[in-house]
Amino acid sequence: MPKFNIEEDTIAQQYIQEAFPDCCIRQIEMAEIAKEGGALHCLSWNVYLPKTHVKR
Repeated sequence: MPKFNIEEDTIAQQYIQEAFPDCCIRQIEMAEIAKEGGALHCLSWNVYLPKTHVKR
């Protein structure tokens, strides 16, 4: 989940962790990227997955 270096980051992580108790929730620093108009969703568009890793 995104992290913006604000007080609400901790609160948001707690809510997400409660919603997904069996998951390890990690925050990714997004403050600088968000200044450029993007965030976690935009970054995920550029993740390269080789065809050898695609399940058919």
